[in-house]
Amino acid sequence: MSEHKDKMNEISASLMKLFVADVFSRHNITDSEKRKLSKEQKDQIKEIVADLKDKVEDFLENQKTKKITEETFEPETPQNVTLRELLKKNKKKDD
Repeated sequence: MSEHKDKMNEISASLMKLFVADVFSRHNITDSEKRKLSKEQKDQIKEIVADLKDKVEDFLENQKTKKITEETFEPETPQNVTLRELLKKNKKKDD
């Protein structure tokens, strides 16, 4: 599990570097023109990244549980039932 997490972190870091480099090149920003971030800005970025990581992990965990429940759920209706029969059955349930 931690190997998977490490691999995802590496991929995320490389994508972020690529994205930032692309933005800099589109706006013709060189190394000498880049300004340094203040400590507050760095802290804000770190908080945002940590929050995003938590949200992604929660999302992935929810997807795992959703997939597991879908795999264990079996439909109640047999395969040979027609749509008309299903509609009649649902109509009778509603009445």
